[in-house]
Amino acid sequence: MRVGIPHMGNLYIPLKALFDRLNVDLVIPPVNNQRTLSLGVKHSPEG
Repeated sequence: MRVGIPHMGNLYIPLKALFDRLNVDLVIPPVNNQRTLSLGVKHSPEG
C-alpha cells in the first residue's frame, strides 16, 4: 500500500516511523514554498 500525507509541521516524522514499521510506502511531498502558496491562493475557489 502507498500513503501520501502533506507536511503538517513536524507531524510527518512520527507518521513516517509508524508507516515504516507497518511496511507501508509513505510519500511525503516537498515542503511548501512561496510559489506553491501563491498558486493555491490564485486557484482557490474562495477567491
